[in-house]
Amino acid sequence: MSCARRVPFINVAKYALGFQVPEIHAVFSSLRAKGVPFMADPHVVNRTPTSELWLSEFTDPDGNQLALMRDFALIAGSPGLDPK
Repeated sequence: MSCARRVPFINVAKYALGFQVPEIHAVFSSLRAKGVPFMADPHVVNRTPTSELWLSEFTDPDGNQLALMRDFALIAGSPGLDPK
């Protein structure tokens, strides 16, 4: 009698790769218009007193996880930056 049990294969993303872009909303709109299926619109994923990191995730046809990224410097005293 074997104690081993079969574990089902789970297809997960093979790689995670981010593309730093100068205009995240413009690149997002252009790729979405070409049929790229994004998981979410560009959004803030990290905020510090001096910057905000914006991200928008998508997958390629092979299931690899990709993202558009943009780091914005904040102006002293500003409540935040929405680059739209």
